[in-house]
Formats: sequence, structure tokens, C-alpha cells
Amino acid sequence: MKYALIGTNINYSISPRIYEYWFKENLLSASYELIDIEYLNFNILKNILDNGYNGLNLTQPFKETLINSDLDIYVDSVVKKINTINTISYKNQIISAYNTDYDGFLQSLNYLNIDLKDKNIFIIGFGSTGKLIYYCLKNLSKNIVIYNRNVDKLSSLDDTNFYKNYKGDIDILINATSVSLEILFNNSDIKSFVKDKNILCVYDVNYRFNNTIILQYMKNKNIKLINGIYMLILQANKNFNIWFDKNILLSKNKIEKLIKELSI
Repeated sequence: MKYALIGTNINYSISPRIYEYWFKENLLSASYELIDIEYLNFNILKNILDNGYNGLNLTQPFKETLINSDLDIYVDSVVKKINTINTISYKNQIISAYNTDYDGFLQSLNYLNIDLKDKNIFIIGFGSTGKLIYYCLKNLSKNIVIYNRNVDKLSSLDDTNFYKNYKGDIDILINATSVSLEILFNNSDIKSFVKDKNILCVYDVNYRFNNTIILQYMKNKNIKLINGIYMLILQANKNFNIWFDKNILLSKNKIEKLIKELSI
């Protein structure tokens, strides 16, 4: 059985290590690799699948590539809702598309005991990940404010979601871009907006293990900092269950053990 992650400039990914850990743990004869390409369409995807792959993950910049294609494939309810795909299953010549980031993000909040009730959320970025997080949270939190360099992408939202129109406080800041927090916090617009805000928690969808200047800054301000490793592992767990028709739930102990393994 063969599986892979498709994206551009993805040699940094630790996904192969996650899946190979589970393959070994579950005594499965399977492999997971990286397919680094510059362009993807349905024909290329189909050719890859027909080359012996049983499932694929899609990452940037391809999560929205297949959405506008007039294709006769199964898509789950989350894909229909948010128009992004990150997981493909290929069984009996049938292609099925899913978005497991949605559940992975929500499960990470529950796992980390992040309470969103009556909280004011500031989301940086409104690409595929930012939109996903917005739809995850829009019925759970008090206010959602969004910053995006391309303001046109926010045209479908209410004006109250635009950060320049918001004068209240911010409880939780979510970095939904691939840009590091160090760079974002030096952006003049963001720096000015978050100044004097009583931020309680910063959730960075990127994953990292080494301390940085921004981590020390958060520590000094007593701000809880979360990276994207929990979301990555929890969405990968759902992928694993889809591909292998299992219902494996990850305990806190198993997640922390895997994180420790990945940080070596």
C-alpha cells in the first residue's frame, strides 16, 4: 500500500514520520512519501493514483485545485462547505475527497482545553487554512476579526470581520498563514492592531519545536502559545482511519508520545 503528500516545496514535512510510526505500530505493510510538484490537475492526480497509490494528502498550493473541476468524485460534507480538499482515498477505482483539517483543528482545541465561548478571535490570513478556521469558529466565538493582505478575499464577509473596523479586545490570535510569527509581529499593520490587546492565547498552525525570539516574548507576556503539531497529528489520524477503515482514537498519552518521538 502506498500513500503520499502532494505539494510544492514540501521537503520540510514531517508527515512521512507520523504515518510510518503508525504503520509500524499497527503492523501495516505501507509507505508514505513526498511528491513535490509545481502543478496539479485532475489528470495528473489520476495518473499518480493509478501508479499504485491508495491515498493522498494535498497541501499548499493544491488544496483548492480540484474544487472547480467538473468531476464525478465523492466529496464529503466538509469539502462541500468550505471548498478545500486535503485528503484523497482511492478504493476500487473510486476517488473520494475529504477535508480532515476541519476536525483536526476543532479536536486540537478540545484536546488543549481552549474555551472559545465569549472569546474574541483574530485570524491572520484568509487562504484555504484561514477560511477553514473561520468556518470552524464562526458559530462558536463572540467575534471573529480577520487580517489578509489581499482585502478582496474578504469581500464575502461582513464588514465587522475586517480588522480595521474592529475596536474591541482580542483574546485569541490565530496565525493561519505559512509566515512565521516573528515576521508577522513585525508587520506594521498587525503590530499596531495587537498593541495593547490583552491576548490570552496564540495558535500558530505551523509546527516547530525549537524556541525562538517570539516564544520568549510570549512567555514574558504570559501568553499561551500553541503550535500546529496537534492539528497535524489529529487530522492525520482521521486520514489514517479513512484509508484503513479503522476507528482509532488517539489518547493524550499517545499524542504526547508521538510528539516526543517527532521532536528527537
